[in-house]
Amino acid sequence: MKNIRIYSSALILTLVFALSGCPEENDSLVNPPSQAETVNVRFINLAGDNQPRSLKMTEFVTPDIAYAQSSETFNPPDDSTFAMVIKGGNEEYGPEKQIKFFRNLTYTFFALPTSPSDSLHPLPVDTLIGINTSLTIPKVTNDGFVRLINAYPENSSTFSLVLGCPGGTSLAPGVRYRGFSSSEPILSGENTFSVIHNHDGKMESLGLFRLDMVPKGEYSFVVVYGQSGKPVVYVLDELNPSANAFAPAQEVEAKATNIRTVNFSSKTFDVNLDDELIVSNPKKEFINSYNQYTAC
Repeated sequence: MKNIRIYSSALILTLVFALSGCPEENDSLVNPPSQAETVNVRFINLAGDNQPRSLKMTEFVTPDIAYAQSSETFNPPDDSTFAMVIKGGNEEYGPEKQIKFFRNLTYTFFALPTSPSDSLHPLPVDTLIGINTSLTIPKVTNDGFVRLINAYPENSSTFSLVLGCPGGTSLAPGVRYRGFSSSEPILSGENTFSVIHNHDGKMESLGLFRLDMVPKGEYSFVVVYGQSGKPVVYVLDELNPSANAFAPAQEVEAKATNIRTVNFSSKTFDVNLDDELIVSNPKKEFINSYNQYTAC
């Protein structure tokens, strides 16, 4: 009996040590969130009659959203669902197919009208287009990502996105109505972009816009129908869950730049900005002060 008691005590101690050594359960592994709980959805109303709309997904309905405004993001009711645009409590337009959602993405849906050139009887809403954030962004990067969406209901013109002034690097050329470009990487920080309206054989700049980008941020410039009938540029911060994520783009009013000249060589040269002479034949180790010049 003495040996049995010793063995039993040893067994009990072994079990106690084994139980005390178990790691705490990871709730996200034991009870992972449903696919829909990892998804965010927003609705932006760009209806052709400028009247409020809401978006219905199964039994969930957003509040009425004014023209050129966004809802806050919300979790969809399921990982796939039908969508319906609602006006005044009545169903107006919905795609025939269910929308399938994938984990950890943010989806944005735009209610868009018929282009007048498409029909003699254009509808205030005849399309629901969707975009989503990316799963392929590198885990470590200092880049933000930007694209262009054409929500201006005019088939005879296109829009382009350019880094910096209109003569800068093209990021999204010739985007047609209801179209959107791929997202392009841009070093994060404060950047400027030009949106170009291509119509009637002309290229017209809609302005130079400032955008403060964070690493791994995702942004869209969206061209919408303004109250005057002319195209207006908005910007969407796709990862921002608030209704303020969609707002008029911040235009750079004072299009100026500061330039100075530093010469470490012994060569003879002049510095010109277009046809304007900035510095003539600076000496070696010459450094002048900053001077302001018109840009763009």
